Amino acid sequence: MGITHSELWAKVDRLVRELAEVQQELAQLRAAKPLTAEQWWAARRERVRAENMRLLPLMDGVFKDIGAVGEPLGAEKVQAMIAACGVKPEDNLFSRAIIEMREE
Repeated sequence: MGITHSELWAKVDRLVRELAEVQQELAQLRAAKPLTAEQWWAARRERVRAENMRLLPLMDGVFKDIGAVGEPLGAEKVQAMIAACGVKPEDNLFSRAIIEMREE
């Protein structure tokens, strides 16, 4: 048997309450003084870190499923492997842009 009408209405009630809480929190944030750039970036880093921690088990599973196990190679090793295949960074538009940015 599926979900009942009363269970769905209970879910709607719960969502309405949560939405009201979020709206109240947003109103409080608007009333507060604006964040400095440093505070904004600190909050942004925390949100990204929390999201990364939430996604970490999922990504571990994906890597395991595709057989990507072990320690990461590192940028220098990957660059050496690419160079060994005959690819020259100066011939690649994206790589050239990175090289130019570093030289500025």
